[in-house]
Amino acid sequence: SFLDKPIIDSLRQLAAKQGRKEWLLGRQGGGYEKCALQIRVKGKPTIGSLVDSELVSEHVYRSLCLITSTATQSDQAYNYMIQDLPSAEGSDSYFLRCGAGISVPPHTDPSMAGLEHHRLNVLLSTDHKGGDVFIAGDRINWEVGDALIFRPDNQLHEVLEVTSGDRLIWSVGCIIPAPG
Repeated sequence: SFLDKPIIDSLRQLAAKQGRKEWLLGRQGGGYEKCALQIRVKGKPTIGSLVDSELVSEHVYRSLCLITSTATQSDQAYNYMIQDLPSAEGSDSYFLRCGAGISVPPHTDPSMAGLEHHRLNVLLSTDHKGGDVFIAGDRINWEVGDALIFRPDNQLHEVLEVTSGDRLIWSVGCIIPAPG
């Protein structure tokens, strides 16, 4: 599991605290809802600024490192990796919620020319049925706390209909310059 139970519980509690007006309809026409979590960091993120932000803990920092392919298990590499992180303006964090009867049709999320969109999604809910995720035609098998890392700008992805309960995801993304 990418996140342990106390962090998952904290994220669930944070999602539950969001008021109705904080949840907006997603843009893919399937009826899912999203709730933006603001990254209150100016300029390049640092370990301290991310931990002090509203995004729960250093897991955000590690998530951004993972999705920009600069991850390492060594804490000593933090100072090196922090230089390669996108600015706060190019990063986002959302809760994504799909209730019963909701699906997200196959789509990509195009980026502007010369940029790449990287995303890390973590499954938080246990009380839903359905809502299977497919990326590039492959069904993704994941459990609560597992992370899914993908490129939504160039990988076709979809969510099948949720048949009961609410499917809750924590999603961290960034837009970075394409190599070359």
